Amino acid sequence: EAMRTETKALVHRAFFENDDNSFATLLTSREAYVNGALSKLYGVEGPEDDESFEWVTLDADERSGLLTRAAFLTVYASSKFESPIKRGAWLYREALGGALGDPPPNVDDSPPGGGGALTVREDVEVRTAGADCSGCHAIINPLGFTLGHYDAIGRFQAEDMGTDKPID
Repeated sequence: EAMRTETKALVHRAFFENDDNSFATLLTSREAYVNGALSKLYGVEGPEDDESFEWVTLDADERSGLLTRAAFLTVYASSKFESPIKRGAWLYREALGGALGDPPPNVDDSPPGGGGALTVREDVEVRTAGADCSGCHAIINPLGFTLGHYDAIGRFQAEDMGTDKPID
């Protein structure tokens, strides 16, 4: 619910409370409306409790705009790991207006990662390396990889959760 509250507040602020009232503000703002849980997730000083919300400024090296916020990142992830494929497909379809076909019926739809020897990125690259996948995944994987610094609930991460290797 806190993620939803933050998103609604950010949209309202971008379109109705700023002088420029622009879509660009929504995609670049570092202002976040956080409660205690969100301030911890984002690594910023904020309210101590989960009932109070306040505006804070997020780290410029970690976040900018709606697509780096917990609500978006959580929806396009598995329960434990980020999903470059889900995030990339959404970006291609919704943000860029591209068309993608349905995945093949035999696709391995298990979450990437899982603590093996491969990072999430490496796992996705291996799974989608075949000729049947190369068309769509040549487009959506790079888009999804741009959000690799965010885990399944949108926490910033410098290292892959399963392998402790640096995010590529």
